Amino acid sequence: MINLKSLIVFIAVVSAIAFSSCKKDKKTVAASGSLTATIDGKAASFSTHTTVLTGTENNSNFTTIQGNASNGSTMSITIYGALTQGATFTSNDPDPGNEPVLLYISGSDDYTNETSNPSVTVMITAVSSSSIQGTFSGTLTDIATGANQGKTTVIASGKFNVPR
Repeated sequence: MINLKSLIVFIAVVSAIAFSSCKKDKKTVAASGSLTATIDGKAASFSTHTTVLTGTENNSNFTTIQGNASNGSTMSITIYGALTQGATFTSNDPDPGNEPVLLYISGSDDYTNETSNPSVTVMITAVSSSSIQGTFSGTLTDIATGANQGKTTVIASGKFNVPR
């Protein structure tokens, strides 16, 4: 499952780079989704270019919700398994294959719960054929090499409402 999580983190990083390097066309309609959180006590919105990616690998379904902030930072939430209203996914799950993965990229820093598995919770509050809504929170660790490697950041009051 670590290979699957690594693949998801890689896809999220590549997607973040691709979205942040795109030039907005005047005729492009912005996505109507919202993705917000409080990061180390400061409100942040990642509601630019919100996307939902779904797939299956090694018979495991996953859903990744991602958005970009106006400052170029990215938030990505990956959930394994079926999305059902009221379902809660946590890094404390006895099956590591069910643990959600949060990825916050800010500048050259990549914060995730992959390292030493800090606490992360994602709850699906509503799901339909047209949208996914939920909440998330957790403590993430910087996995990028550099001055901030190993530093933690706290994600609180995270909410998403994204079109499918």
